[in-house]
Amino acid sequence: MKIISENDRYRITYESGDNNTLVIAFTGIELRLGEIQKEEFQKTLHSTSKNNHICYVIDKQRSWYNFIEPEIIEKLNQLIEKISAKKVVTLGNSMGGYGAIIFAVKLKNCSTAIAFCPQYSVNPSITPFETRWAQYRDNLTEFLTNDVSTEISDKITYNIFFGNLEKRDKKHCRLFEELTRDNLKIHIIKGSSHNVAGHLKEQGKLVEVIMGLI
Repeated sequence: MKIISENDRYRITYESGDNNTLVIAFTGIELRLGEIQKEEFQKTLHSTSKNNHICYVIDKQRSWYNFIEPEIIEKLNQLIEKISAKKVVTLGNSMGGYGAIIFAVKLKNCSTAIAFCPQYSVNPSITPFETRWAQYRDNLTEFLTNDVSTEISDKITYNIFFGNLEKRDKKHCRLFEELTRDNLKIHIIKGSSHNVAGHLKEQGKLVEVIMGLI
């Protein structure tokens, strides 16, 4: 794995493939493993015969990519041009799912965004019901993006997954549903909470779901 760019705010790493598809995986909060963030979806993206290019983006500040977004966009678009990627797909879970949605419209040749349990917004004036991750959200006093509604493009297909057991996620889900966009598809996974990706993985379905959408 090659480090494309790293500083105290974010890290971008890359694994080369042998086709013209680039999958960009955005990392979530990761409160386990001693709060050490790591590249997400590695095993899943490697569990396929498709040898896609893969890029991982980590927001070290856990800021929902707030204000580091322009720098990351520049680095990612440079990579897309360098490897001549004709198809770009964004992917993420929770905060990473939010990242997958807001970055997609700004990336060259991006046609698909896949998001598991994303937040519609972390601005308390828009989602006052969101009480999780307060130790990180409380650090956000300004928002480069208030909510995802301004970042949805008709040229991109959005596949968004939520469980049916987490009350706050259900409220985020309703806000996505209110956007009423034909290219925004919401999937409800019964029996899961904020762990939809993990739930599908335990059932042996995560690889099939993700690769079916790439």
